[in-house]
Amino acid sequence: MGSKSFELANHLGNVLVTVSDKPIYKVSSATIFFQPEVTSISDYYPFGAPIHGRGYSSDTYRFGYNTQEKDDEIAGPGNHNTATFWEYDGRLGRRWNLDPVVNPSILPYAVFNNNPIIFFDFNGRRPLPVQDKVYKNYAWRIESGFGIRKAGWHRGVDINSGSGYYDYGATVVTTHDGIISQVHETSDGGGGRYITVQSANGKFQTKYLHLSKSLVSVGNPITEGQPIGEIGASAFNSEKGTASHLHYDIEVLKNGVFVKIDPLLEIDQNANTNNNIENLIDPQLWINGNVKVGTRDEIPQAIELTGVKVRPELLLIEPRPITQIENPTYNPENIKPIALPFSGNDSKKRKK
Repeated sequence: MGSKSFELANHLGNVLVTVSDKPIYKVSSATIFFQPEVTSISDYYPFGAPIHGRGYSSDTYRFGYNTQEKDDEIAGPGNHNTATFWEYDGRLGRRWNLDPVVNPSILPYAVFNNNPIIFFDFNGRRPLPVQDKVYKNYAWRIESGFGIRKAGWHRGVDINSGSGYYDYGATVVTTHDGIISQVHETSDGGGGRYITVQSANGKFQTKYLHLSKSLVSVGNPITEGQPIGEIGASAFNSEKGTASHLHYDIEVLKNGVFVKIDPLLEIDQNANTNNNIENLIDPQLWINGNVKVGTRDEIPQAIELTGVKVRPELLLIEPRPITQIENPTYNPENIKPIALPFSGNDSKKRKK
């Protein structure tokens, strides 16, 4: 007893209280009862710095803000966190190392799209097509993958939280920068209300189907992580023609035609195989020029341009289409950034 911890977190995954499986024996009058052993209590400022006097943590619990591991030896209790791709200071709201994924619209030290009240970033990567890590206490999951299923070929992934209409109205965000190229406002057809976001260079686009509401118009410029609609169940001329979920497509331009690809880029094209939502491709990597469009293949020149060492596991992550920076004075050959090595904390693994 006492070897397990149970986390009580908010909508962003920030752990506020943890209790162990060890019961505390109590007696009150003639009543005997048990209370849980509280192993940590935490409250945070927006970017994760602990609020003085409103927290407690035993030596056995090492996690907290944004579900990340604390490294109290560096900057004191709760002030420094580590994740797979960053070292992070909650007092500054900035990572220590350069972001290996280059985004021209965001500083390489920035996190959470500079909005920690809305966005989470538990491993230092990027937002998903849904806004929060969990929705009403249920984690997002891929309900149905890309490939063959009973009704035929499924050319996208279905993202879901809970069941029935549980996630109806949840916020949908775009996974890359681009332009709103299509807004279908009716519930007709199998996809119902949907939005298409196309990259600025026109090399790929993403689609978000079965929406209950759209928040954008055709021609609107859009940035990665920006809300564009709400999850619904629209289909077949009904606002609830199916169970609520988000159907998410990625299409790549090939020979002048947009072709749907597996958003998980799996070797086995069998639906519901290894459908981990964290394995979704990141189309923003294609835009930044780090990865070849429609693949997970790293572009060597991108590593040379950033001057940042890339871990082997980063090559397995996501893609972002290639948009040339609109600046006549921009010349990659003149850029000489300082290469910052990753911290030695990379080997830390969270234990369940």
